[in-house]
Amino acid sequence: MNLIVPLAKKNLGIGKSKADAAGVPLWLEETGPTSRPGTNDTSLTNASALWAADYTLYAATLGVERMAMHSMLGACNGGAPMSLICDPADHGDRSNSFQVRPNMLGLRLLVPSVGGHFTKTSVSGGGNMSAYTVVKNDGKTLVTTVINANDAAKVGGNPVTLAMPSGFNVSSASQVYGESNDVKSATQVVPANPLPDSVPFSGDGAAASASGGASSSAGESASSSPDASGASDAQSGGMGDDGKLRIDLAGSSVTVFVMTKG
Repeated sequence: MNLIVPLAKKNLGIGKSKADAAGVPLWLEETGPTSRPGTNDTSLTNASALWAADYTLYAATLGVERMAMHSMLGACNGGAPMSLICDPADHGDRSNSFQVRPNMLGLRLLVPSVGGHFTKTSVSGGGNMSAYTVVKNDGKTLVTTVINANDAAKVGGNPVTLAMPSGFNVSSASQVYGESNDVKSATQVVPANPLPDSVPFSGDGAAASASGGASSSAGESASSSPDASGASDAQSGGMGDDGKLRIDLAGSSVTVFVMTKG
């Protein structure tokens, strides 16, 4: 179950109803997982990257057109810990560079979705996962974002199956992840790249995904089975003859698949 949904739907729904009544778009001028500087247990954790991506996309499905996450240009040590960026100089000094925080890394993955409109995506099994798909470029591009908030320290990963519309192939995939949800200032980035010829898959139906190829396909729906095993025990996944991508997605991660037609 996506724990973001109940509270976000209630609170953002209030603003959306007011905006609709006034005939204006809904903008969130300042928002975030906590008030004031954000000095709580979620500060700097990998979970903040997952939350930022999930909350932003869910808010967009409700009709939020613009969102500003609470941030500042303060020092990394001594400044607000939930700021998207910080200055690596000592508190009271300034430098000519900035450092990104885990929540900013999560937000960066949403860039491919900008300008699209949402289509149906569903996630089942595995628990604590959510997915969003947008359509872009007159229907020629699909972008699916999967948030796997299952703790990597406990589950390792989850086998996920993405079913695609006919004619689409994955052109690139990118990801942010951590060793656990709780690890601090240790979120890692896998930049956008084509999928490898073979990807791990530990779920049912791996035998159906034997077509190989440098690119795999995905689409409008996502599903996962519970309790993934590690990659060492995984069978070969990838694109199947049934038009589905089967892949193990790391826990504590956000993964973006960009799919193009033709």
